[in-house]
Amino acid sequence: MLNVSRAKNRESMAKLITELATQHKWSCERDAIMSKDREIWLYLSGPRGLSLTFTLEGDNRQQRENVFVLAWHIRGRNESAKLSDHFGLCAGGSVNPYHRQKCTGVSYSWDATIANLIACLIAANSGEAFCS
Repeated sequence: MLNVSRAKNRESMAKLITELATQHKWSCERDAIMSKDREIWLYLSGPRGLSLTFTLEGDNRQQRENVFVLAWHIRGRNESAKLSDHFGLCAGGSVNPYHRQKCTGVSYSWDATIANLIACLIAANSGEAFCS
């Protein structure tokens, strides 16, 4: 089982996220400044400015307990991009009801995190992640 406490596992987890992003035609960049000995920061970007900062932190107690919080947001000044409730279901959370440009999803295992991530990438690519 993968665990963020081990550096080798963090690298494997980051590689999987990068591969999934690439497979779904999203960009994924590793932040060389924020990524330190016990942290890996990845920035995913997709359609209509939808973005995710994905951190793998060896010292994060929540992640060591396999609780992952994914904070999705619309990057830039794309006022017309609004997240749908369907996207919230995919993410495992709820869309901010006021501006509909943020969604925080919580997953309680690495497998659930990956399943939610894939569902979100697919929903964004198909357009289902957005209100019409």
